[in-house]
Amino acid sequence: MIKKVKVDDLRPGVFITDFGRKWFKHPFITNKVRIKNYAMIEKIRRSGIQEVFIDTTRGLDVIEHFNYNEIRKYFSSADQQFAEDLNKPKPTPLFKELPQAKIIRQEAYNVIKNLSAHVKTGRPIDLKVVTPVVDDVLESVSRNQDALMTLLTIKNRDQYTYMHSVNVSVLMAVLLKSMYFPPEKIKDLTTGAFLHDIGKSQIPIYIINKTAPLTSKEFEIMKRHAEIGLKLLEKTEDISQDIKDIVYQHHERLDGLGYPKGLTEKEISFGAKATAICDIYDAMTNDRSYSNARSSSDVLRYLFELGQQNILDFELVQKFIHAVGVYPIGTLVRLNSGFLGFVVETNKHDPLRPVVRLVYDTRHNMPIPSRDLDLASTVGHLHEIVDTESPLEWNIKPDEFLKAS
Repeated sequence: MIKKVKVDDLRPGVFITDFGRKWFKHPFITNKVRIKNYAMIEKIRRSGIQEVFIDTTRGLDVIEHFNYNEIRKYFSSADQQFAEDLNKPKPTPLFKELPQAKIIRQEAYNVIKNLSAHVKTGRPIDLKVVTPVVDDVLESVSRNQDALMTLLTIKNRDQYTYMHSVNVSVLMAVLLKSMYFPPEKIKDLTTGAFLHDIGKSQIPIYIINKTAPLTSKEFEIMKRHAEIGLKLLEKTEDISQDIKDIVYQHHERLDGLGYPKGLTEKEISFGAKATAICDIYDAMTNDRSYSNARSSSDVLRYLFELGQQNILDFELVQKFIHAVGVYPIGTLVRLNSGFLGFVVETNKHDPLRPVVRLVYDTRHNMPIPSRDLDLASTVGHLHEIVDTESPLEWNIKPDEFLKAS
């Protein structure tokens, strides 16, 4: 069957039968091509094409809506990893940690913004400025990771360039804490995540802020930020190899199709593999110049596929999903009772039963006064998540219900 699909929904194995434009206006020699890897999809996206025609009789169909069935089997409530958390002290209540988390996030934003301006002229990175911010992030995550994770759902396009570095460091801290790494190792790798894009400080601002797809030449310039970042770090005293590897390798891919060196699985550091996952997750859940923000559930599906395709580390992807929650904060879910709600708190002991803020009744097709429901406290099977939904399809604005109070 021939069907029109969005480029964002393409995956390896799909057969494109028509790009909707002449052959010399797209990146391939012919109008018919089978998608072999995600690098091909990225090439199509950068060319400015938003939709293509595919033939499902000659290749795979797109996954138009995220289905959690495959992922859910990896994360049952009986999982031993979550049992290990039972002996840990209870987290600080979310309402108490949120105000402090807001201060920490803003301070981290100010630090990376000022640091980028400082190194733009080639001056070295001052770790004495970075370390206190990373410490604050780690302490907040230890008290209650849902506070900073909640703030990740608050989008501000004007702040994205610098806030992205903050978000990636938060995601890295959450991931590493869940894996029980030694504190000093967590601090080192989280610092690397905070600085992962520092090389962009010397990329022309018109490329960083361009609202249209980058040209091939512009993309080649953008790719230099990894090497620029490494050179900046080499001018700085007491920078660990882990931090250097993260900054230099976070765009490498296990299949060898990344940049700047085209490294393969065994050549890429653990920190770079982990940062790549955090980087993609935050980038895709935010509006970008060539793509609208995707739901957290869609992005988890995408990461899961990249892991299965041996582009990202599959084991690390699974651990990342464990860490942020099978249903991350901000996910719109449908309950078997007919209600729609946003996940506002995760549940480490029962990841399939988070706290949900109910906002809509599908049985009567109407919004409802919002209220929070802890699925782990409900009796029997009265309220269980059966699927994830797109807020756009229901004309629901997440920011109205996820604002940190």
